[in-house]
Formats: sequence, C-alpha cells, structure tokens
Amino acid sequence: MGGRRAGVGGRRAWIAAVAAVGALAVAAVVVVPRLSAGGTDGGTRAAATNAASTHTPAPTPTGPLAAGPRFGRPSTVYTRHSDEVTTLATARLQGRDVTVSSDRNGRIQVWDLKTSAPMGRQFLVGAEVFGEIEVIDLNGRPTGVLGGYDDAVHVWDLATGEPVSVFRGHTSDVTSVAITHLSGKPIVVSAGPGGTRLSDPVTGRQIGGVMLGHNGGVLSVTVAELRGRQVIVTSGAERDGRIMVWDAATQRRIGPAFRRPGSQKLVASVVAGRPVVAMENEQTITVLDLETGKPLYKPLRGHEAPVSGLAAATLGGHPVLLSSSWDMSVRVWDLAKGTPLGRPMHEAEEWVLDVAAGRVDGRLVAVAAIQDGTVRTWWLE
Repeated sequence: MGGRRAGVGGRRAWIAAVAAVGALAVAAVVVVPRLSAGGTDGGTRAAATNAASTHTPAPTPTGPLAAGPRFGRPSTVYTRHSDEVTTLATARLQGRDVTVSSDRNGRIQVWDLKTSAPMGRQFLVGAEVFGEIEVIDLNGRPTGVLGGYDDAVHVWDLATGEPVSVFRGHTSDVTSVAITHLSGKPIVVSAGPGGTRLSDPVTGRQIGGVMLGHNGGVLSVTVAELRGRQVIVTSGAERDGRIMVWDAATQRRIGPAFRRPGSQKLVASVVAGRPVVAMENEQTITVLDLETGKPLYKPLRGHEAPVSGLAAATLGGHPVLLSSSWDMSVRVWDLAKGTPLGRPMHEAEEWVLDVAAGRVDGRLVAVAAIQDGTVRTWWLE
C-alpha cells in the first residue's frame, strides 16, 4: 500500500485517473504480509500481523524504548537497478538476510542485506511495473508474491526465480497484496479497482467471491487478527473515504465502515494487546484502534511531502512504525505513544518510494526504495 509510483506523476495521480474512468466496479501485506526478517522481534511491513497469523506471542519489552547510538547510521547501498526502485520486501533465504526489490521496469533482484551483494541475476516476472511485493513461506521455500499493473498476481520461487502460479482473476490493476492464513495455509489477498479477492498461491485459483463495497475501488489492503479470527482491512479511494474490515474465512464485512480519507498504504500492528492499523493521508499518518475505528492519538506529523510507504516492526520488544516520504526521508515512530523516535534519516538524494524493516545479524534495519535506482539501509539498533 504506499510507495508504488507508476512514473514521475506518481501512483497517487494514477489512482485518481483510474477512479475517474466511469463506473468502476465498487470494492470493499508478511507479518501478514511479509515474511518475518529473522525472528519475532522485527520483520517487514507487517511483522505483527505475521505473528498473529502464526499465533506467536508478542515480544516482551526489554526496557524503555529509546534510540541507541547506532540508530539512523547509514549501512549498505545497493546500486544495480537501472531505474527507480518502486517496491521491496525483506526475507531469509539460504540462511542469509535478504531484500527483494523491483524497479519501474519490473526487474526483480534478490540481494544480501548485510553486504549488498546480489544473489543471482535480475529477472522479470510478468508485469512491467509491480504494485507490491510480499514474501511468504510456501512449503518450506521462501516465495515472492507480486501484485502488478498487468491485472495479475505473480507467485515465484525466491531462490530459483521460477514461477509458481499466476492469478488472473482481476479485471484491472492490482494495487495492493497481503497474506492471510486459513486452516494453517497462506492465502493471497489482492485488491484493486475491481474489488478484493483471495487466491491460492500454489494453484493460482480464486477462493470464494469478490469483496465489494468501496466506491471507486481499493487502494490498499492489510491483514490482522481481531477477536481471534483473521481479518482483512481495506481502504477505499479518496472519494470513498472509508476503511472496511472483513472476515477472511467468510469474506463478509464485520461491523460498520470507518470514515477516513482514502489511504494508499495500510499496515497492521498490535499496541498493548489491541490490534491497530496505521494509514497515510498525504503528509500525515493516522493510527486507528481496529476494534473501535477511533484514532489512538493525533495524526503523526513531520514529513514535508506525501508519505509513500509504511512498515511495522518491533524494537526492543516495543511496536514501532517506519514511514518513507517524497521528502527524501525515512522516519521511525513509537506506535504506543505516537511520538517520533530518533532523528529522521535524510541520506537519500531523491524521493523515497517505499520502506520495509529487516534484520542483519539480529539487529533491526530500515530498508528504503529510492527513486534514483538505489536501495539504502540504516541501522535502527
């Protein structure tokens, strides 16, 4: 949800154009979404959701949350993409911490998060530009899940680059993907102007029907655990202005919609045992209690341009939120208090288009996709 730009005009302009094209079908990430990047204390954009999916207890805080001496210190820079890097995710592959990144031309690269050395060659997987990447464990193998602007969801083996399946049930671009779990199996959640759908990552077949309800389509989707069941959270287009929660097993909506501005990026986490969802709205970030739909505190402010990506992680057992922006910065927030943590990371020389959280030797790092074709990392502990 966030950080995927279809060119210089940006994904926000693309979505606005899509919403304006007549009567689109209305529609209602490991982590949930993203494979944990080395343990329960951290991960990628939705590490907390992944923990919920596997019923892993939340990490116990080891002390007060504070920015240590290494916080914000630049680490590696990956420079082998030939165009702007639009989306990324982190994972463990062959015993190494890795990042999976895609540029605007749809080239995928897996590279070592510690050394920035590429692991294998770049390759193409279907779409020219991908909306989002998730990484899941599929039958014991790290597997990439990509939503693209070719109306499809591509699933491929992270180690070999070989395709596993392609889901072509969408009638328009796939703007967001996430991973939920049903009966212990990973299920792909994908969304776009034509609604939200579930599919089997092994076979590429659709599961159930289409979740509809948003006026103008879905911009972003994430997953969480609510009252003991897996749920899907969707954000409608700007003119819709609603957040909806769905039961993943029945594909039925739970409770009334929350009235909120359209958000390109949703990410789930847990604060004090309660599920929350963070969302961007231009330059600010709002964190909602998923039970009540009410904000936990005032919107998070600090970015001077639109927020492009969000990632949830834990630092010292405390829930934190990472955000990237077109203001060329990455910021970290204390999710429990709604306050900034440490200094903003300003080393990027162009727009930061996406952000993820990973681990190197057990230490949390921020990983950012940059418009100049690089991927930068910073130490957070």
